[in-house]
Amino acid sequence: TLLERDPSFTSFTFDGQTIAIEDHLEKRPDHHELVVKLVRAERLFIGPWYVLADNILVSAESLVRNFQEGLRVAASFGRAMRAGYVADPFGHPAQIPQVLRGFGYSSYVFSRGIGAEGEDIGAEFAWEAPSGDRVLACHLVTHYASGLALVGEMSETEAELEARVRTRLPKMIDVPARYANTSSLLFMEGDDHVEAYERLPEAVAAMHKVSPNLDAKIASLEDFLAVVPSPRTSFAGELVGGRYRPILRGVNSTRVWIKQENARCERLLLERCEPLDAITGGDERDELRSLWRTLLQNHPHDSICGCSIDDVHDIDMRPRFDRVSVDGATLAASLERRVLGEGNTTLVWNDLPWARDAVVDLDGTPTRVRCAAFGAVAASRIDGAAVRVDGDGAIENELLRVEVATDGSFVVVDKQSGGRSGTQNLLVDDGDRGDEYTYSYAGPTVGSRGIAGARRSGVTGDRATVIVDLLLQLPARLRDDRLARTAETVACPVHMEVSLDSGARRVDVTLEVDNQARDHRLRGVSGKRGWVEQPTAERCAHDLVALDGAVMIGLDGIREYAVLHDGRTIAVTLLRAMGWLSRGDMTERRGHAGPALETPSAQMIGRRAYRYCVVPMFSDMSLAAAAREVREFLAPARVVRGARPAGPFMELPRESIVQPSALRAARDGVAVRLFNPRDREEAVDVRFHRTIASARAVDLREGDLTLGNTGFEVLRTAAPPETDGAVMSVRLAPYEVGTYLLTFA
Repeated sequence: TLLERDPSFTSFTFDGQTIAIEDHLEKRPDHHELVVKLVRAERLFIGPWYVLADNILVSAESLVRNFQEGLRVAASFGRAMRAGYVADPFGHPAQIPQVLRGFGYSSYVFSRGIGAEGEDIGAEFAWEAPSGDRVLACHLVTHYASGLALVGEMSETEAELEARVRTRLPKMIDVPARYANTSSLLFMEGDDHVEAYERLPEAVAAMHKVSPNLDAKIASLEDFLAVVPSPRTSFAGELVGGRYRPILRGVNSTRVWIKQENARCERLLLERCEPLDAITGGDERDELRSLWRTLLQNHPHDSICGCSIDDVHDIDMRPRFDRVSVDGATLAASLERRVLGEGNTTLVWNDLPWARDAVVDLDGTPTRVRCAAFGAVAASRIDGAAVRVDGDGAIENELLRVEVATDGSFVVVDKQSGGRSGTQNLLVDDGDRGDEYTYSYAGPTVGSRGIAGARRSGVTGDRATVIVDLLLQLPARLRDDRLARTAETVACPVHMEVSLDSGARRVDVTLEVDNQARDHRLRGVSGKRGWVEQPTAERCAHDLVALDGAVMIGLDGIREYAVLHDGRTIAVTLLRAMGWLSRGDMTERRGHAGPALETPSAQMIGRRAYRYCVVPMFSDMSLAAAAREVREFLAPARVVRGARPAGPFMELPRESIVQPSALRAARDGVAVRLFNPRDREEAVDVRFHRTIASARAVDLREGDLTLGNTGFEVLRTAAPPETDGAVMSVRLAPYEVGTYLLTFA
């Protein structure tokens, strides 16, 4: 290999992920010992991530699992790189410094995401999370191929190589030098689909020759970070700007089915499989690791973003989702049987760690039942005010009245105050002349407003529902010149069910559309009179999007929203259909973002289904309470069979501000992760089903300090918990994440 042949080629750095090494060894298992040798000799730097994910589209716990698995794989060869490198995700969540510090890392080398602030903060700066955690951030201003100018043809003569370096070097150095906050400059010599340049040592020697004042050498990211001084500038918040590279957040709504499947799989592992394994002894850790690895293999940024060729998504990704869904559900059912025993007693199981009322399907009838916190109780109907219908378009429970129009839109009325929401659930459809990366508007805009659909209402048990069937006549495609939509239309049937359960403070919506149109974007639009906010570009939402005092929308795997130009309307993207991986003829973006390939599967032709809920935020509804309604929507209680009730295995007060993030078996106990979403300190008492023998705060390695073999000390934990019997009391600083390792008596 190159590193064996040429000691002057001192090291090679992988692009922050370890899965590529696994892929290589799958084909060349005889290289395993060589990889171990090179990693241990610090000539091959690998990790710290498992895959190069899109860090915005996946859940926070998926980011943690990605880092854990990357460290685990890297350690199997020696150790993980001690630099928090990530080559090319389309933006970075504000909590990344918090995650890095939780693994002992203090640096982040990245590309993309810097906006106008880059002119002030420069390339090296302190990046601060909402929690106050900071890392040294190093922005690759000229991207992760910044040293590619050094690459030439292998057939060059020595003189030709020197002449090329002399010509290209000033331009290569110019931009990074202008933004540098240090005398050391970092250049990454590599690019997509480019092999290592074997003559790189000669090119570096030529740099010395043509510019003797430069001290250039082949180095690792660890070498570079060691000479970067403490940064003089800082930035707080997420990095989603496009000043230097396009941020490409149109991917939030590309191939929405991928985002929906991923959200379901994440919830299956996080809310069912892992907690059940934790309370049954942790015997399924290997199977859970296998399921997580399969899911993480769908998280690389071009995969989860939906911006690859059709075969990547339809042939590679879909079977992985199917495997996690099927095997995960089988595992969860098996673990539930261990807890409940074999029997025919009808029970209701609640995955959430607080008691609540829920409407479940009991003997074919939606029935309101009382659920214990995380566990199962006997299923029986509880008394509560009945739901009712008023004509064919209005439904009510004891708290809310929902008035549904024939076009499927609705208004929610607070029965106590008489307050009325704005109009919810209008459908608006625009043309899209863009590609998988970027939305580009094309007119005309059409929608559902005023369409006279077939409407009917009814009550079944403790659920009232209005069903609306309507026909959207949408332009069939773009015109041949791609400047506007064709006058030809196609029929796209829409089926909506707007439901209100007994006792509920939210309205549940299911929507199915049989999409037969191409080159368009379909959005659900909700409004609130008197609500003012500046319009936003399309942004990514996880589980919910809210405007305080107006409305919260709970989203099941739907990831894109925007505030429209009137400042009073929020739009959620249900479907975006486009036929190209990349195009170079849009005003929204200069040039191509990928290869110019057609992607017919990305047109999303056929039946598509969506779930979301609307929580009207009348005067007595706080953001925390609304978020709790959404969490209960996304984690519905289930009817199960067993020999006996069980639990509660873990319980928080329903009104707790501190929220659970993970409950899972760890190497030396049970790991519990909680987070504080507020800007002030919060405390909570967490009750378990058994007496606590020990409890201590740990970092995101969950007590395994050998993870990654990085040698990092524990740098960041929450305050130590206090215990009293089966209760653990914790205090979390503003926006803090606390991980606790427990053993039970």
